[in-house]
Formats: sequence, C-alpha cells, structure tokens
Amino acid sequence: MRQNTADNDIALARAARRDAEVADRLLYRLQPRVWQVVRMFRSSQHDAEELCQMCMVKILEKLHKYRGEGSLESWAGQVAYRVSLRHIKKIRRRQKRETPLAEEMPMPEFRSASHSSPEFKASRTAVWQRLSCEMEKTSPERRVSLLLHLAEGYTVEEVANITGVSVNTTKDRLRTAYAEMRTVFARDASLKREILEVIHG
Repeated sequence: MRQNTADNDIALARAARRDAEVADRLLYRLQPRVWQVVRMFRSSQHDAEELCQMCMVKILEKLHKYRGEGSLESWAGQVAYRVSLRHIKKIRRRQKRETPLAEEMPMPEFRSASHSSPEFKASRTAVWQRLSCEMEKTSPERRVSLLLHLAEGYTVEEVANITGVSVNTTKDRLRTAYAEMRTVFARDASLKREILEVIHG
C-alpha cells in the first residue's frame, strides 16, 4: 500500500511539472501542511501569507527532486521549513544592521487543545507570546522544534522529519530548548502555571 501511495505521489509530482491545473490541485492539497509550518515562524497573518506563497513557489521549483521518500505532505513540510528558516535568518540579519527591534515570534495553535472558544484561543496566544518574548534569544531551529513538539504535539520523529534533521539532532535541540524554557520558568513561575493550564485545558 505504501509503495502504491509513493508511486502515485511521484506520478502526481511529475504531472504537476507539466500541467498548470494539476500543479494548482497539488498546491491546494499541500497548503495545510505548508501553512502549519509557516505559522511556527510568523505570527502576523499578512506575513504568514507572504511566506506561504514563497514556500509554494519553492515547492514547485523543487518538484523534480521529489523521489517518493515519504509523502508529498511530509516533503513539502521540509521544504517549507527550510524556506521559512532562511527567511527568518535573513530578517534577523537585516534587523541587526538596521534596528534593535525584536523579531516577531510564532503564535502556535494547539493541535490537541480541548477548547476552541475565542476566549481560550486568545488566552493561549497571549501565553505563548509571553514565552516567545522571554525566549527571543533562542535560535529559530530550537524554538520551532520546541513549538512543534510542545505546542503542536508532534513526536520527536515527526519534528525531525519536518525540520529535515536527524532524530538525535532534534533531541539535542529540544533538550537545549527545554533547558532554556526552564530558566524562563525559574524567573516567572506564573508563566509556567499558565502554560500548563493552556496545554491541559
């Protein structure tokens, strides 16, 4: 079954390189995964939409490199991660040259959250904004890995797949990110309580 799926995805990727309509259908299919990754990097709706478009363009450019190792969604997530990471690093370099303004921080949605009311969403957004601001010196690689694992509920293996690195590298990033987060909690115990309340609903 997995081989049939891979063969179908390879055929679809090849067809999308020749047919604009097929390419549009493919991008429509991949958009949810790309959007999920992009929102880890950009909190602003406008900025996220622009970055998502950049990722979609790059996915089309890279279709010839898809070899069926994993689903198209998984592969697209890896491309989106790399494009987003380069984009954020470029912004950081420019900001360091121009102004000391802090980089925008990601506002993740909880995949496993039990509440969906506007009040609950606003509360969890505010909580993660606080943590993100406290961890602004954490590298984008570690911060995104932490958010994917803690906020979105992905396993270590899934985070490794999305970010395109080994499981061991992902574990190292998470270990460091969690240590940095614990340092934040040591300074602000109330933030730790609020995050636990948001996670567990």
